[in-house]
This record gives sequence, structure tokens and C-alpha cells, in this order.
Amino acid sequence: MYGLVTPRQVAEKYGVSIAELASWRRQQIGPAFYSFGRNAIRYDMADVDDWFNDLRSAHLHHFPVGDRWLWQVGVAPV
Repeated sequence: MYGLVTPRQVAEKYGVSIAELASWRRQQIGPAFYSFGRNAIRYDMADVDDWFNDLRSAHLHHFPVGDRWLWQVGVAPV
């Protein structure tokens, strides 16, 4: 699933709440998003995947990132 997706789709895939995504938007700490008017928020799924799998944002959510990140930098997981 790539392209622009709704907050609900992001929430379902990554197990976060829509309210949590909204909070991250207000704090400017979550994945990049696009606003098409007041109530039309969309995320680029490639950006969302990158954000959820980045160790720098891992403290903000419970999605597992370790093994994938280790393979990206050339280290086999233990």
C-alpha cells in the first residue's frame, strides 16, 4: 500500500490511535503529512514507513524497528 493514505489507515497499520497521530502533527514530531484543507490530512505511506522504522523516532511508538534497522546498516540481528 503506497501513495497517499488517511490517518485511519496509518493507525490501523501501525497500531497507533488517530488522536496520537493528531498530537504528533500538532507537536511536529510525527511522520510528514499533507493538509488539503482543515479536515483532509494525508500521509505518503513511504514516508510513514520510513518514520516508523527509524530508530530516532522509536521512543514515540511501540512498533518494532530494531531488526529491520540492523539489516539496513549491515548488521545481522542477534
